[in-house]
Amino acid sequence: HGTVPCELIVTFPKIYLLREIRLLLWDTPAARYYQYKLEVSLDGQTFVPLVDHSHGEYRSWQTIPFPLRPVKAIKVIGLHNSQNTGFHVVELEAYCVPPEPIKPKWPSVPAAGDELKIKNEK
Repeated sequence: HGTVPCELIVTFPKIYLLREIRLLLWDTPAARYYQYKLEVSLDGQTFVPLVDHSHGEYRSWQTIPFPLRPVKAIKVIGLHNSQNTGFHVVELEAYCVPPEPIKPKWPSVPAAGDELKIKNEK
């Protein structure tokens, strides 16, 4: 948690070959969105940009895949919160081998057109 603009840095005890970072942004109430940048470092001192989400509306889980690269530290730069001045990261996950994509908590409800299409395909 920080006050925008802010930097949140996670430093690992050693270098890992990563290929995906997942970030959970606290988004209650649901109308809240964030803007941020994500950078990585090989030495924990010099950071290079990985993703620029300084425009748009970003909520909940963020999945950032990238080509395999050595990483010692991850920096999240909180730029904006649509509700207040706090930047809230609930969870940060870094993967060498990413697990299956994150599934929503609730099953999706098919739209009326989807139901009709399924019925017509039988």
